[in-house]
Amino acid sequence: MTEFAKADEIFRRLDAERKARIHDDTSMQCKVCWYVYNPQEGCPENQTPPGTPFLELPEWWTCPGCGSDKNAFLPCEDDEES
Repeated sequence: MTEFAKADEIFRRLDAERKARIHDDTSMQCKVCWYVYNPQEGCPENQTPPGTPFLELPEWWTCPGCGSDKNAFLPCEDDEES
């Protein structure tokens, strides 16, 4: 009989795959309001200094455009092509 992955394992794998696509210089776009977080610029609205990679943002950080949490962000397509 084939053993199926449990939900928590699937979510862990998906999160690991997502994080593998995010580098220190990757711009991230909110898929709710289209706000773009550029690590070179930081986020003055949330007192995030320039040079802060997306994965190093604090847990409390939310999108300044709509208030969504970091899970609503995906790598910008421009970054994926380069």
